[in-house]
Amino acid sequence: MLKHYFEQDTTPQRVVIIGSGGFIGKATSEKLSENGVTLKNIKREDVDLLHHNAAEKLSSLIHPSDIIVATSAIAPCKTPEMLKDNIIIATAISKAIAESDVSHVINISSDAVYMDDTNPLKETSITAPDSLHGIMHLSREIIFSNIIKAPLASVRPTLVYGEGDTHNGYGPNQFKNLVLSNQSISLFGEGEEERDHVFIDDVAEIIYRIILRRSYGVVNIASGSVVSFNYIAKKCVNLSGKNINIESRNRIGPMPHNGYRPFDISLYKTVFPDFLPTQFDDGIKKLFSK
Repeated sequence: MLKHYFEQDTTPQRVVIIGSGGFIGKATSEKLSENGVTLKNIKREDVDLLHHNAAEKLSSLIHPSDIIVATSAIAPCKTPEMLKDNIIIATAISKAIAESDVSHVINISSDAVYMDDTNPLKETSITAPDSLHGIMHLSREIIFSNIIKAPLASVRPTLVYGEGDTHNGYGPNQFKNLVLSNQSISLFGEGEEERDHVFIDDVAEIIYRIILRRSYGVVNIASGSVVSFNYIAKKCVNLSGKNINIESRNRIGPMPHNGYRPFDISLYKTVFPDFLPTQFDDGIKKLFSK
């Protein structure tokens, strides 16, 4: 479902990152800068995307032929009010892009758009989210595809970990912070659910490759393997070299995603055959080496 417009890597004139202060936005900005790409970073303080004239102000910062990476969102989306605000943000971004003659758009979405499935998730898996966060990202994809006329790529990363996380989400990022501050790790249940975790450098790398080839369509970003949260916690304790307790706590409600959420990454192995995803043991070592 991801196709390349260019057969060879082609350096863009300029890339505009909307939301460059966020986790993925910042990593993408650093990746592009390292490779000599001309950038325009747009952060929250530059444009208030909830303001009534946000689309007009954002449009004034965009040049014809720009490539846009749209990462700005209020995430994770947990309430109906946050969902409403995210739709306002997505509408402002898409209207600003539509008013400018840009050459390419990359929307940062999420694997949360998919319905749970015991089979490995593919880009063709059913998009029927049952969470507000998933509904937000799917709504965003639909808004973009209906308003933006430029070639559009939506990337759907699974759980992202690595240096620079702004959410301190349950998993590698939070567990690392806990052990380094000599606090115990508290797991939901026994931490037995298995999830795919993708290293932030891999996400930035795939976005960079999509930019170079002006790729369009949909692609998941995952490692292709799953690990349990119990395993992650033990790995973080081991890498810290500290004697940190790992505790269990009673779950409230069902186990997310029925405790298992694997991915089939054959698509991006096909479109980027020389790319090797970072496996968890290697990625967590890199995280602790920062």
